[in-house]
Amino acid sequence: DERRAAQETLGWTADVAYAEGEVRLALQDASGSVVRPDHLSMTVGRPTHQRDDRTVLPEATPSGYASAFELESGLWRVEISARSADGTEFEQNHQVYVSAP
Repeated sequence: DERRAAQETLGWTADVAYAEGEVRLALQDASGSVVRPDHLSMTVGRPTHQRDDRTVLPEATPSGYASAFELESGLWRVEISARSADGTEFEQNHQVYVSAP
C-alpha cells in the first residue's frame, strides 16, 4: 500500500526501551542520525486491553526521546506515531517487558 511504501522510503528505524522510570525512544534515519519529526507521540498500554493506555508527547533528549512512566511489571505495548516535515506518516508498534523489582 502507498502509506507503507512512503514510510519505508523515509528509512527511519525505531528502538524502544524502558529503564529508570522512562520509556525511551531512539528514532533514527538511514544514516543513524536522530530524527526530529514535525509531530511525535507515543501511546503506552497493555497489549491485551486499552484500559491503561496513555498517550504522551515525549521530550527530546540528545539520543532521542523519553517520557516518564511508572510501569508495573509485565508486557507493555508502545505505539509510535510520527510525521516527517513533508507530511509522511510513520507508525510502528513495539513491545517492552518490564521485570519485577
